[in-house]
Amino acid sequence: PAARRSATAPFKLIACGSQFIAGGSADSWASFPAARAELLATLDRENIDGAVFLSGDIHRTTFVSNPRAGVYAIPEITSSGLNQGSRDGCGGALDSATCTSRDNFVLVDATPDELTVTAHAVGQPLARPVLRQVIARSRLIDRTR
Repeated sequence: PAARRSATAPFKLIACGSQFIAGGSADSWASFPAARAELLATLDRENIDGAVFLSGDIHRTTFVSNPRAGVYAIPEITSSGLNQGSRDGCGGALDSATCTSRDNFVLVDATPDELTVTAHAVGQPLARPVLRQVIARSRLIDRTR
């Protein structure tokens, strides 16, 4: 706990093989609501700003947000499908701006002020990512304190 409170990195990357989103599949943290709630409560209790979830396991890459009452929404970057795209595509609430089901990988680049996340299709030039999101550090601060 003391290490979390004293962490000075602008972004705290929290990684897990399964998605953190509340409405995920049966093999996501949605199946463990008490544990998920405790993780989020710990972030709040410890006053941890700059949290970003990194996850996998769904055969597509998505950029979504985990809203929380009264504090900043936590971005979630799910990277999957390096060797197997999704047969189901992206559909539903996800669109081409936040999801790709092509065989891909994700690169994360950080500066003190922003995190840039790009998904790249396997076999395509790095200069042409299939998805890109910039997450400003200023959006990941609990301003209620």
